[in-house]
Amino acid sequence: MSGAMIFIKEDLKINDTQVEVLAGILNLCALLGSLAAGRTSDYIGRRYTIVLASIIFLLGAILMGYGPSYAILMTGRCIAGIGVGFALMIAPVYSAEISSPSTRGFLTSLPELCISLGILLGYVSNYFFGKLSLKLGWRMMLGIAAIPSLALAFGILKLPESPRWLVMQGRLGDAKKIMSQVSNTKEEAETRLNDIKLAAGIDENCQEDIVKLPRKTHGEGVWKELLLKPSPSVRWILMAAIGIHFFEHATGIEAVVLYSPRIFKKAGITSKDKLLLATVGVGLTKATFILIATFFLDKIGRRRLLLTSTAGMILALTALGFSLTMVEHSQERLLWALSLSIVATYTYVAFFSIGLGPITWVYSSEIFPLKLRAQGASIGVAVNRVMNAIVSMSFISIYKTITIGGSFFMFAGIAVLAWLFFYFFLPETKGRSLEEMEILFSKNTRPRNVDSGVMSGAMLFIKDDLKINDTQVAVLAGILNVCALVGSLIAGRISDFIGRRYTIVLASIIFLVGSIIMGYGPTYAVLLTGRCIAGIGVGFALMIAPVYTAEISPPKNRGLLTSLPDIAISFGILLGYISNYILSDLRLTVGWRIMLGIAAIPSLALAIGILQMPESPRWLALQGRLDEAKKMLLKVSSSKEEAENRFRDIKVEVGIDENCTDDVVKISKQAQGEGVWKELIWKPAPTVRWILFAAIGLHFFDHATGIEAVVLYSPRIFKAAGVVKKSKLLLNTIGVGIIKTVFIFVATFRIDKTGRRPVLLGSVAGMVAALLVLATALTIVEHSEEKLTWALNLSIFATYTYVAFFSMGLGPVAWVYLSEMFPLRVRALGVGIGVGVNRLMNATVSISFIPIYKAITIGGAFYLFAGMGVLFLFFIYFFLPETKGKSLEEIEMLFAKKQKNVVGTGGATRSRDNESQLP
Repeated sequence: MSGAMIFIKEDLKINDTQVEVLAGILNLCALLGSLAAGRTSDYIGRRYTIVLASIIFLLGAILMGYGPSYAILMTGRCIAGIGVGFALMIAPVYSAEISSPSTRGFLTSLPELCISLGILLGYVSNYFFGKLSLKLGWRMMLGIAAIPSLALAFGILKLPESPRWLVMQGRLGDAKKIMSQVSNTKEEAETRLNDIKLAAGIDENCQEDIVKLPRKTHGEGVWKELLLKPSPSVRWILMAAIGIHFFEHATGIEAVVLYSPRIFKKAGITSKDKLLLATVGVGLTKATFILIATFFLDKIGRRRLLLTSTAGMILALTALGFSLTMVEHSQERLLWALSLSIVATYTYVAFFSIGLGPITWVYSSEIFPLKLRAQGASIGVAVNRVMNAIVSMSFISIYKTITIGGSFFMFAGIAVLAWLFFYFFLPETKGRSLEEMEILFSKNTRPRNVDSGVMSGAMLFIKDDLKINDTQVAVLAGILNVCALVGSLIAGRISDFIGRRYTIVLASIIFLVGSIIMGYGPTYAVLLTGRCIAGIGVGFALMIAPVYTAEISPPKNRGLLTSLPDIAISFGILLGYISNYILSDLRLTVGWRIMLGIAAIPSLALAIGILQMPESPRWLALQGRLDEAKKMLLKVSSSKEEAENRFRDIKVEVGIDENCTDDVVKISKQAQGEGVWKELIWKPAPTVRWILFAAIGLHFFDHATGIEAVVLYSPRIFKAAGVVKKSKLLLNTIGVGIIKTVFIFVATFRIDKTGRRPVLLGSVAGMVAALLVLATALTIVEHSEEKLTWALNLSIFATYTYVAFFSMGLGPVAWVYLSEMFPLRVRALGVGIGVGVNRLMNATVSISFIPIYKAITIGGAFYLFAGMGVLFLFFIYFFLPETKGKSLEEIEMLFAKKQKNVVGTGGATRSRDNESQLP
């Protein structure tokens, strides 16, 4: 179809939208085919399902080859799509079920190899048929696909039926014969047959040729067991299958394979013959490297190849995005950029083909338990086809909106997330029998402050005064967050020992010391030391402030009170921006030192002020000091009845009898926090694992969507947009601080009324839109020869809009969610991990933003952040329940119900019990 579309568009006079629909309709129909194929293969067998797939595709190919009009062409492509859906689901399942563990990777990847050979032959035939007349050429390209499908329909009848399907039908005699044919030895055949019998619920010592099986083993109730009430291991398997199929296409392979002629045309190749020859190279690369991969899957293993493959794809996509951006914005033909585009495309296809391409099908065909395999694999294929359709139908529109280079930067960003998903979610399956997979997965069901505002402006002067380069500026910006990561991880344990209140005092003192050293800062090394010490204080504060606020707040206004620390942070950033502007007129060597040193004043005030506040009643209960906890609850509750109810819930969670009236009780070491790391990380309960995953994901995306780049580097953004005077740069950054403070203040009054989840979804959607506008405006400014006032104004407006949307949702809600979701015993350490991830991402963005925007342009950097924002929307929708109005003790039950009643994509959607609370 890749080459044929060039001629179809010209012959049938169709537009780009119709081309996109024609490209994508096959995959939408394949979605229907894949879902129907699972049930069909359980009824008629794996082999006859392959025959049926071949016949359906044959009919579609004939119709496409005839294709007198666009409507008939669409009909033929849809029918062919149904056949593709059947084939994609059943081919890897059939291969996996007849293969031995030692060669399963090789044999299961053969269908993907055949697909690649088919693509190569398609590219080659396109080149030769392209020389025929316009009306005949593309019809031959499409119609000739009927020949291999007819050959497959006859050829598959000579192959044996799946022995696992035969066992599911109770045909043990037939299964034993087939097993002896596909095994290396008689011993191996007997061992594999015994494992299959056990998986099907048959006594392994049964010697009958035919047995009657319960309806459940025939596939009855499979959807319920797979989706509605899955076991933890099945849920994990389903998430792994859906995730790997999602990322296979979300990383852009369909865009490259289907639209490679357009990519090469954008790179500078204009001749149709040369375009088709270049696409032949794509097909040849794909087929060659998949062939290589088939021999390594069973030697190196799935996981290693997958991680290496994805890492290579990230590098290739980045290079492709960069080269296409250079070509697009150059007035003359750049031969080096053209060559780099072609090399990057081939490199991307090579890395995809040696890992992600074949392993996706190997993995999804082998991980499901026997009775769930057909339907489970069909869900994976359905996700695969949906993503294939989305990419193929939207790629032209996307690259017209964000440029073709921007679209590949977006795919590179998604590939980074894919690498992280594979690393944490996919265990190694090499050498395991199919019957061992469920056991394997059951073992593996784990898978902002004042300183930011001050530092933003101070860096303009520090660079001039200390004569440091951009790399040193980036390290200076990011070191605070690296040290904050250390501080946040230490703070959790300390707060369990000395209390929440005194931990805040300690945080203030540490930050005070760091500020004084930074204010002194005679050299870069001393300045870096002071910033690191301040970072440890920031880590302490970011971890303990939301925990302390959440633990003393009643449920009805916990969102408001827990977001107050974020208001204080935003207010501090605003004061930092204002002080930068006021102090900018001082002598160069004095101004920036006062900017940094003055931050010691609020930290000293906080250290003194917090001593007048009550200790957390929940921490007091953890120490067995019930009388003091009760007194504190009476102070911070609206009524005596509310205090009694909250006190009773806390006692139950700590493990104390709710009727206990003692003033002081002895608490077990476990309840006080001993062994918490084990309970939180090494052997977490399913609910705690879910909460930890939600917390880590939320704080990963909090900074992966670019807020630190905007807050810390706003002067550079405005400078790139065309503002050159330092005083005006600082005035514009004051606008950022005002917007951030005002909208966070607005958000605090909406969180407890509207709820966390709707506010978060609306916030991130607005951020994505603003980032796209900002990236487009900055790209236009960067490549324009003259000063564009409208683009400058649009950049400033988009920056303010982005900050507003962040501040009215993601900014405060991330901290509210984090502080309230963990159970009491693991709350401090759990929040510490969340803050650790937050600081790590903060450091990553602040240290890497300058190198990134120099490599891919500042516009490309914000397109990358926009891509992250889109992924974040899906994460919020599927992983975060509504917690509004729930007590801290009820939230664990909320996550437990969500975990228990998982329905839908990725192992995480809404709980039926909580349906009324979720949008």
